[in-house]
Amino acid sequence: MKKQLFILISILFYGCQEQPKIPISNTLEIALGNKYSTYVCKLNKAFKKDTTALLDFFKINYINDGAGYDHGFILFQLMKVYGDREFSNTLQKTTESELSDLRQYFEVGIDANDKYKDEMKKEYPNSSDILQIE
Repeated sequence: MKKQLFILISILFYGCQEQPKIPISNTLEIALGNKYSTYVCKLNKAFKKDTTALLDFFKINYINDGAGYDHGFILFQLMKVYGDREFSNTLQKTTESELSDLRQYFEVGIDANDKYKDEMKKEYPNSSDILQIE
């Protein structure tokens, strides 16, 4: 009986977890560990064009190694949601340290595909300038 109750509670708990609005790779999910739920909550609020949540999402700087590539690509996807003007306006509200972290995440997030780098420079020139993406 205890085992069945545990299974039911587990299904309810995991079934009710908020799903990310932008897909998260397994690599990033594993790297986030116990921070996964917080990350998804921040991501989903930012996805709904809550600029305060986007600023909070910009402060994430604890993702390393291969997961950093995936986080950078999620930032790129958020930029597409906001558009250049709104995204660059929000970038201007970050500290120099946060901007440096964001620059690194963006560079690795779009580095694997030149198409994304070209798209960023062409479609998001203000954000590219602020991030100093070359």
